[in-house]
Amino acid sequence: MDKTEEFNALVKAAEYTGATKDMFGGAGNGFILVNKNKILGLNSVEGLEVKAEELDNGIKATIRVLKGYKLEQPVHVCFGVIGDEGEQIIDSEYILEENSEAKFISHCSFPTAKKVIHRMTSKVHIGKNAKMKYEEVHFHGKDGGVEVVPYTEAIIEENGYFGSYFKLIQGRVGKLYIKYTFNLKDKAVADMDSKIYGKKDDIIKIKEIINLNGRESRGTVKARVFASDSTYSEVYTEIYGNAPYCKGHVDCIEVVKGENAIVSAIPVIKVTNDLAELTHEASIGRVNKKELETLMARGLTEDEATDMIVKGMLS
Repeated sequence: MDKTEEFNALVKAAEYTGATKDMFGGAGNGFILVNKNKILGLNSVEGLEVKAEELDNGIKATIRVLKGYKLEQPVHVCFGVIGDEGEQIIDSEYILEENSEAKFISHCSFPTAKKVIHRMTSKVHIGKNAKMKYEEVHFHGKDGGVEVVPYTEAIIEENGYFGSYFKLIQGRVGKLYIKYTFNLKDKAVADMDSKIYGKKDDIIKIKEIINLNGRESRGTVKARVFASDSTYSEVYTEIYGNAPYCKGHVDCIEVVKGENAIVSAIPVIKVTNDLAELTHEASIGRVNKKELETLMARGLTEDEATDMIVKGMLS
């Protein structure tokens, strides 16, 4: 395919994550669009610097929001692999300077993957009084032939905010290995939220860590995972209360449907300062039988009814 064909194919696949062609074609918002190691589109706007270079099997990118700028439009990031096989390595850095604000939406698409590896390493630095929201939405094909390995390490300065949201409910998961580590300073706030739908023999492993190192810092970790068929799911969350008046909470719910599915939820909370306050709740359950029977009575098959219930839970 030439560059135009690649662009159109990747944008079409990204439509399943809520993307449109206009997001990557105009000058009104910042964006970057990458197929394997090829940069198909890139745009900076006032207050936003987007720099990237192509590597042998991926890209290296630095995205910076300048001091005092509050971006009105979301910045769209699209990483994917068009084709059955390939490896994509994304080395990225997000920097929000003091008093800046931005929302990022990451569209990750692997529509026909049979043997694809996507590795993303992100360093995030949220400056003093800065605010960043990062939504990562995935679309995977029906074969489950993709391995996704995202690693994020974030530093959130005084009174900064970082909201991280991960969603993978379209297509097969394949293999997913998430690791996030957030380090918070005084009055900083961090929220993590993940929603994942595993099918067949998908593998889901999540490890999320929040270090509440600053006075009055606050952090929450929320995970919602549905494991069907022979899915293996492991959710491991840690919050450390290391400063006075910091607060943290873990909220993990896993739902299982399938005799061969294996799920685990492991919350860890540790206080090293007697003025810290940490809480957790974790549960593993099954699909609501009454809801399932009601939908089946209206003509849906058991699989269709389950799918509707799960997508409602994960929406």
